[in-house]
Amino acid sequence: FAASRVWRSLTPFVPTRHPKAHRDGRPKLDANGWPIGSPAHDLRRLLAEASLALPTKVERMEAVTGGSQRLRPLEFQSKRIHGNGLRSGHSGAAFRLIFAEPISGPLAFGYAAHFGLGLFVPVK
Repeated sequence: FAASRVWRSLTPFVPTRHPKAHRDGRPKLDANGWPIGSPAHDLRRLLAEASLALPTKVERMEAVTGGSQRLRPLEFQSKRIHGNGLRSGHSGAAFRLIFAEPISGPLAFGYAAHFGLGLFVPVK
């Protein structure tokens, strides 16, 4: 339940939507220039739905670190083996979020956040 201005992915964020594109292949952009449905756009949408302040900066990370391990998001299991769970076709992405003011956690967003995916931890 720590508060921090900077949060980073501990497990991959798996978006719940897919990227939108025009018929000619160009990505559809929102009013702020973000590609609609991209992982970063979906994360910002979920933050807004949770009534949290939007980050001033969203940085994509190549890997997540936990203890001594460094893993790429595609190395995590992001698909349910049993059951009828639906998810986007995206394997996940890792982000570093920078907010203007400290935000209290815990923060978990996206597909299977209740199972441990999409978990963000404060950076000290």
